[in-house]
Amino acid sequence: MKLNVCVEKLSGHDTSGKLGKINYKVGDHIEPGDVIFSIESSKGSVKNKSSHSGEILEIVAKTGDTVKKGDTVMIIEGEAIEGKELIIPYCQSAVRSSHTTFVLTQLLGVDAEVKNYDGSWIEWSAIEELPVENGE
Repeated sequence: MKLNVCVEKLSGHDTSGKLGKINYKVGDHIEPGDVIFSIESSKGSVKNKSSHSGEILEIVAKTGDTVKKGDTVMIIEGEAIEGKELIIPYCQSAVRSSHTTFVLTQLLGVDAEVKNYDGSWIEWSAIEELPVENGE
């Protein structure tokens, strides 16, 4: 899916700044946490990091442009979970759900609320009111 990479933060209470160095070019691959560009203002320079993984398709702003928080700097082809969703991984023993939680939050940088289910699949599926298919 195409994702806009936007200015996420500015220095202090600034409402705009000048786009500094863009560290990547079209065709490059970025990962969450990569410093992709900086914003220069009277109060200093702020590094903006990627929160997505993907290939840069287009750079829509250039160094020296005046930008505001939320302005699109580049467009990438990547994957994302949109919005502040609640994600609860389930599994039989909570081991795999813990791994899933780690991968989502620490490795992929998913911007969502991720919580582990504190029971097991066997316990969860024993609740008759829940819509669990039994294969019949």
